[in-house]
Amino acid sequence: MGSINHQRIAWLAMGLLTLLWLNGFILKAQWPNPSVDFGLFYAASRRVLDGQAALVYDTAAHVALQSRMYGIEAAFGLGFFYPPPALIFVSPLALVPFSTAFTIYLLAGLALFITLLRRITGDWLVALGMATSIGAPTQNIYLNHTGFLTASLLGGGLLALRHNKALAGIALGLLCMKPHLAVLALAMLLIWREWRALAWACGTGIVLLAAATISFGWDIWPAYLQASRDFPEILDIKYPIKLHLMLQSVLVLFEPWLGWTMAGIIHAAVALGAAGLAMTMRQRDTQIAAVLCATALISPFLFLYDTLMLVVAAALILRAQPRLLLPVIGAMLISASWYIVLGSKAPFTALALLVMAWMVERSARRGPEAVPADAAA
Repeated sequence: MGSINHQRIAWLAMGLLTLLWLNGFILKAQWPNPSVDFGLFYAASRRVLDGQAALVYDTAAHVALQSRMYGIEAAFGLGFFYPPPALIFVSPLALVPFSTAFTIYLLAGLALFITLLRRITGDWLVALGMATSIGAPTQNIYLNHTGFLTASLLGGGLLALRHNKALAGIALGLLCMKPHLAVLALAMLLIWREWRALAWACGTGIVLLAAATISFGWDIWPAYLQASRDFPEILDIKYPIKLHLMLQSVLVLFEPWLGWTMAGIIHAAVALGAAGLAMTMRQRDTQIAAVLCATALISPFLFLYDTLMLVVAAALILRAQPRLLLPVIGAMLISASWYIVLGSKAPFTALALLVMAWMVERSARRGPEAVPADAAA
């Protein structure tokens, strides 16, 4: 069941489901839509180009700017809570019209992600189907958020460790735009004694921090810290119900029944257990897949588009054991069920893939074909 032809059929079918879901929005001319998350980045770019970068972190002012730029109600505006280096990534967007910027940003991220998946799977059609499959890719395509970029940097950085330490470190260092996604990967560099890659990652992060300070001035940091302090209050006022339906974490999954404290304890236990299991892996593919799954389980604040690294984990598991195609597809459909019933679904997908990675690891260790971690691609 795991042949390349079966994988093509399965993943292209998953991609077709995304196209069918988007079709309604396309026919109604509701996509691309400036009220989705890409509008937040485009407005931030406008602030930067106008020499007002610090105002990006004034949430009321930034929401008002989006309302004026797009002719939308203020309730649809979004706050910008990413660290200042993220402004470097978004700053060129407003150099071109919104629709052009939307298309370039989406296609560039998608092309990067497909290229990574092609390198893992060895097949362009499989990679295309996986990169557009119903679930996290669907949400990222619709909202045009950072998922393709962050998943490519995280997955590609870990995969590059075997062949190019500098490239691996630079890729992971670029994740300072969303540092919570790089925490476990950087810790694993320590555990794996990948000192050169770690040095490149730290150096890249320092360069980006310096570039943001030089470009936007020292005032950008107090503005960012103030926005970070205001973030919990903004969530309580604007998104209390919506976030429980959209966030993807063990914490959010258990909070409605157990409260924040008990849910936090369970979240921490699951995160530590997943990270600990990842540290026991020895085969390169299962190692990286486990780190990607654990990363999706560690952060208490992820949206579905943030969990695109699980698609990379699925590709690695299938490369190691193609016969797991149906279980892997089933795991990915758990996340996709978010489009039927909102709520925290991705933790179940991450846990299912983590168990599969562990099973492949154990099977490889018992079999004569088992290879050490540093001998696999």
